[in-house]
Amino acid sequence: MSYDCHALMMERMTATKTPQLPARDRSRLRELIVSGAARLARERAGLTLAEVAAEVGAPYDSTISRWERGERRPTGPQAAKYLALIDDLVAGRLR
Repeated sequence: MSYDCHALMMERMTATKTPQLPARDRSRLRELIVSGAARLARERAGLTLAEVAAEVGAPYDSTISRWERGERRPTGPQAAKYLALIDDLVAGRLR
C-alpha cells in the first residue's frame, strides 16, 4: 500500500480550515478596530477584556487586547461573534 503524503496533507488542511467572514464583514470589522470604535464601545459598555473573550470564545483576554490594538486579526467563528458583539455595542443594543 502506498500513500500520497501530499494528498493526505492537503486533505487534513482543508478539513480543519475555519470558515472566513465575507469580505464585507471583514472590512467592517477592520474599520471598527482601526478607528478604535471596537475598544471604545467595549469600554463604554463597561465590559472587560475577559468578558469579551468569554463571549466570543477567545482563549485569553490578551487575545482581545491584541485584536483591539491591531496586532492580530480575529478569524473564523470568533471573528463573526466579535463583529456581532461590537456592532451591538456600537448601536447601543447591549448594556
